[in-house]
Amino acid sequence: MKVELPKDINEVLTNICQRSEPVFVSLYGEEIRWQALLHTINHLQQEIYQSSAQRYAIYCEDIVLFTVALLAVTLAKKEVVLLPNGQPAFLASIAHEIDVLLTDKSKVPSIIPIKKIPSITPYATLDIITPVTEIVTPEYSTLKVHFYTSGSTGQPKQITKDWVNLIDEVSALHQRWFRQINDGYFIGSVSFQHIYGLLFRVLWPLLCGRPIIRETVNYPENVLAAVEKFSSLVWVSSPALLKRFDLDCSGSKLHGVKTIFSSGGVLPLASARHIQQCFGSLPVEIYGSTETGGIAYRQQVCKDTPWQSFPTVNWQMTEEGRLSINSLYMSYEGWFDTDDQIYPVTENTFHLLRRMDRIVKIEEKRVSLVEVEICLEKHSFIEDVVVLAVDDHRQYLVSIVVLTTLGEAFLKEQGKFALNQVLRKYLEGYFEAIVLPKKWQYVGELPVNTEGKLVQAELKKWIQ
Repeated sequence: MKVELPKDINEVLTNICQRSEPVFVSLYGEEIRWQALLHTINHLQQEIYQSSAQRYAIYCEDIVLFTVALLAVTLAKKEVVLLPNGQPAFLASIAHEIDVLLTDKSKVPSIIPIKKIPSITPYATLDIITPVTEIVTPEYSTLKVHFYTSGSTGQPKQITKDWVNLIDEVSALHQRWFRQINDGYFIGSVSFQHIYGLLFRVLWPLLCGRPIIRETVNYPENVLAAVEKFSSLVWVSSPALLKRFDLDCSGSKLHGVKTIFSSGGVLPLASARHIQQCFGSLPVEIYGSTETGGIAYRQQVCKDTPWQSFPTVNWQMTEEGRLSINSLYMSYEGWFDTDDQIYPVTENTFHLLRRMDRIVKIEEKRVSLVEVEICLEKHSFIEDVVVLAVDDHRQYLVSIVVLTTLGEAFLKEQGKFALNQVLRKYLEGYFEAIVLPKKWQYVGELPVNTEGKLVQAELKKWIQ
């Protein structure tokens, strides 16, 4: 059965205007309907359209204001830049690529010109709404959305998507799971600033006409509260939260969650089975990347459940065993070699084996070990450093550091704890707290072989 979704922004907004249900709802009772949403979008869009600025970065905590900013910039025919975080050093590193930062946050470093997103008036009336037909509506094919992710060189890497790539991917998601999400309210535990959250928490429900729950749920108790308020939920989650889901699953009170999506890392089989026990169905795991979009999906029936590629994704294995992708969800033609090693099972399925680069995921946050090392090497206390990812019941980073004379003097006078805190505080300017190294080891020199390469076995001894 072929299910059609809107193909351009005008059609999206026209559909919104025909909805009887609210566009956004809250766990605390507030509803935002199309009149209020379009009123705010239109006012912001007009301001942006009249401005000479071309590239608008968006960084928001509120999914409603994020949606306002996203659609306003797009309707004004300007370029959208989605930021993974608002850390001062990160903003400084990309300031030359951005004209204006749209945000709802009260405290943002004034590194880039800032414009606050106007608040929503929930009860805006119809007579103050500019009709949708008067809103300038560009074609998807001419518009770009820029993302930032960790590059293999250790520097933030900009990845550009055409709007048509995003809409094609949402259409494929809806074609595959429209029955499962038919009457569901979309609720999320992941950031909408990244591509997974953007697709699953914002664009999909907007395009298919399902209400979006405003709050981001970070704890199992929040999910339980949502189940009690709404009859049917589509939960956009991640392995980090699903692995920690420890509520009492007796009875059927959680069966209001009809479908659970998980992306950002591999979900352990035991966690998948526990979620099935709680909610009555296995979570749908989505495998992909910012560069490629969605690649494959699975529901773990057993330990060896392979990944099933999406019908519109072409894949092959390179000579060194890497997964290579060609897809409608990519903004350029040709093949993209991932850093994941695979083992083909059938023409459409494969097993993921291991990552072949130095980009890891800590609690589903992607971080470049090279980027952390480069950042630390700039500190006056550090002569040399290597950063490793450790998986010991939970995944975290460990820094093995060779100190400068200045750093050694500080360690001797103030102690290891104080030095750890100084370096951690320094990194907070560049990275989110969840990915910062949890352990620090100070050594006289790093172990290298005759070729000058690090001896991994020796490093592992130090961190055990």
